[in-house]
Amino acid sequence: MKHLLIPFFILLSINCFSQPQFEIGRGSTLISLISKDTIWIAADRRVSNKNAPQSETIKIRGNNNLYYGIAGNALIMSPYNKTDTIFSAFRSMDSIINYQKDLSKCFISFNDYAVSNLTAILQSMEIKFPKQFASLFQIEDDNFLEFFICSFRDNKKYFLSRQLYINGSIKNWSLSKRSADSSVDIKKVDSGGMLLQPMGQYNNLYNFLGLKNGYLNRNNIRQRMICLIEEEANKNEFVGMPADLLILSNNKAEWLYNNKACVIKE
Repeated sequence: MKHLLIPFFILLSINCFSQPQFEIGRGSTLISLISKDTIWIAADRRVSNKNAPQSETIKIRGNNNLYYGIAGNALIMSPYNKTDTIFSAFRSMDSIINYQKDLSKCFISFNDYAVSNLTAILQSMEIKFPKQFASLFQIEDDNFLEFFICSFRDNKKYFLSRQLYINGSIKNWSLSKRSADSSVDIKKVDSGGMLLQPMGQYNNLYNFLGLKNGYLNRNNIRQRMICLIEEEANKNEFVGMPADLLILSNNKAEWLYNNKACVIKE
């Protein structure tokens, strides 16, 4: 009888003390470099949620000549069924682009959808899983979700991005956008400058750029973008190689998937 009670007690302990929670896929690094003639966009492929579908590893996508990327909590799985997706930012963005096909309208529609659905999920987490909810306030200056949409058609470039974060205190909060959207100053870019737009986790690659003056003003920018992703991945558990790269020029998109490593040695 004693031999039967031991495994039963272990099973009972697991059921009593193991608490479910929302499975959240956070992290990611996306970087965009915008010049007069080209937009380079690179992203890592790591997904922190081990139950995430394979499709969720691709963080730069294109649809109807619109291109977008998403970082942060882009995938949320049910706390009761680890394979049940209750929020997929990528799936939602694809559906909106298929319906709207206009960059500005897609940007607004996705924002409204994300804010509404994520707020409902956070409200549920606040009530049912207060410890997990409280942990979201322990990371300073962290964006809950970031996204951009861009296009380059008929010699016209558009690039809009937004950061959503949990604003306020644990007792009085809302999901809000940062004070200003990061829309690109196209005139500045077209006059010969280049603009770097990072998203997600990028502190390490920024430190690297600070030590490598003019790193992105040299030849082979496409490989240097991959190297920046690797630089972040080497020092950040939420980011991981391989990396994907999208190169946009006027009416043309070139995809370079699954780049396993930086090939530039300096």
